[in-house]
Amino acid sequence: MILSAGGLVGTPLAVAADHVSRRVLASAGALVYGLCLLAFATFDSFGTLAAAAFLMGAASDALVHGCEVALVDLAGDSLEPALARVNLLALVGDVLGPLLLSAVAAAGLGWRSAFMIGTALMLAYAGWLASQPLPRRGRGTSDRVRSRECAR
Repeated sequence: MILSAGGLVGTPLAVAADHVSRRVLASAGALVYGLCLLAFATFDSFGTLAAAAFLMGAASDALVHGCEVALVDLAGDSLEPALARVNLLALVGDVLGPLLLSAVAAAGLGWRSAFMIGTALMLAYAGWLASQPLPRRGRGTSDRVRSRECAR
């Protein structure tokens, strides 16, 4: 519930993705998401964990909206195959998460280790996103999407 509330606060980030740097938005979202995972791994206080869950919801919106708007700009006329690949990779991620947790449990490392591994992976992803030449902003994304929707 708290994670979803953070997502509601992050909803305006969908609009922001058309007006700010997609690279900054996506990499900042990944960075904050990674720091929230670190909070889950290290803190015991309910208040801290609730705040981390709330921030994680907003951070995931920043990450997803920044990447999706950049994808629309980069894909051009090949948007449908690009979206299909993204959805496939999301499903792969849905499988890898439980596999990681199972591997950590089988190794006897404990649940905090799983969050630490997730932190390292997300922070590495934030660094990678920050190095990518994503479209800056305002390249007609909204106009192109609107024209496609009207054509249907």
